[in-house]
This record gives sequence, C-alpha cells and structure tokens, in this order.
Amino acid sequence: MEIETLEAVLINGRQGRKRKHGEESGNGRGSLPRVSRSPLGTMAFVGSFTPAVQENGKRWNAPRKLQKLFDKVQVGLSLHLVIMSTTLATAKDIEHRRWFLLDAKGKVLGRLAVKIANILRGRNKPMYTPHMDTGDFVIVINAEKVKLTGNKNDAKKYMFYSGYQGGEKYVPVSHMREKKPEFLIEHAVRGMLPKNKLSRKLITKLKVYKGENHSHASQQPVVIDVNG
Repeated sequence: MEIETLEAVLINGRQGRKRKHGEESGNGRGSLPRVSRSPLGTMAFVGSFTPAVQENGKRWNAPRKLQKLFDKVQVGLSLHLVIMSTTLATAKDIEHRRWFLLDAKGKVLGRLAVKIANILRGRNKPMYTPHMDTGDFVIVINAEKVKLTGNKNDAKKYMFYSGYQGGEKYVPVSHMREKKPEFLIEHAVRGMLPKNKLSRKLITKLKVYKGENHSHASQQPVVIDVNG
C-alpha cells in the first residue's frame, strides 16, 4: 500500500482550498488523500513528517485532523508499538496440582483464610484464570488452635436455620471450637470464594483436621507459613 508523505498531504490540501475558492480549476473539492491506517503505515507516516516539525518548530497550516496528529507528535516525537497479550490457562497447564500444608496454631483466622482462598483459586500463579480451577490442594492442621482477635471468641455467633418458622439457632465460636473446629476455617474460606458452581468445586480441595495428624502424607505436601 502506498503511503503519502506529509508534503504530499499538505500540497494536496492547499490545492483543494484553492480550488474551493476558485483560484484553480479541477474536479472535486480538494479532499485529503487517503492515508494508511495500519500500524506500520502509521509509523512510516509519522516518520516522514517528524523531521519537518523539528526543523520548522511551528505548526503547519493543516486541516484539523492533521493538526491534532501534529500535536501528538510534538509531545512524543516517537511512536512505540506495545503489543499486550493475555495468557489463559488450558487443561494441560493445570494437570499437575500441588499440595500445601498450613499450621493454624496461633494464626489469625481471617489472614489464614485469605491465604487458603488464594491458593485454592490459584491466584498465586501467573496462569491464574478467574473462571477456571487453577488452584492447588490445601491441608490445614490444628484447626482448634486458630486465633480470633478481640472478643470474637465469645461474642461472635454462627446462625443456622432449619427452614421452619422459629428454627433459628445461634452457636458461639467457643462452643463450635470444642465440637467442630474444622467449621471455623471452612466457613471463613467459603465466604472468600466466589458464590457460584466453581466455589463448590474449589472447597473440596480444602482438607481441615483437628490436631497435627492428617491422612495425606503420601501427597508429600509442602509446608508454608502464614504471617500473623
């Protein structure tokens, strides 16, 4: 495709204005020539008139569209093509899933749940894709020794509803810690996952245990620490 230079565009533009005022005869109203819209064509077009702008140091008496283009060139005087791409995970990328082990002893429940939710979703990986399960398995031990800040251990309560009138039931954290400590971590992590079918699949990769013993030693889990 032939690319017009700045001089040709300006000359044709001036001739068009002369024909419009009757100074010259010709067909048409002096419309500007067609300029290539491709990235390479734009680069060649800019490169053709950049030296002229630097040499004269003042604006050309050009049409409004060209004037806007000149202003951009005076600011940058260079054109860089930046090609950005987004890489999405494929089924082949998520075949191999790792196992991680976290100790909840003395850890704050909220901070621990954030770390677990990010691993389950795969947000710690470059190939993270929101609509796909790119995460790994998480094993949590010592669930009964998780820490809650402030007065939450006594004041915080979990509400359960049977579906019938008057079927509400409130259970304090202290009671739940004794009867079913795994629920504390599972409930916190579930609340940090998206509310859709994907979250119901992600939560199955979370294995919470009371005490230090677990049944996943054959998976050789990697021990990671959570600050706080």
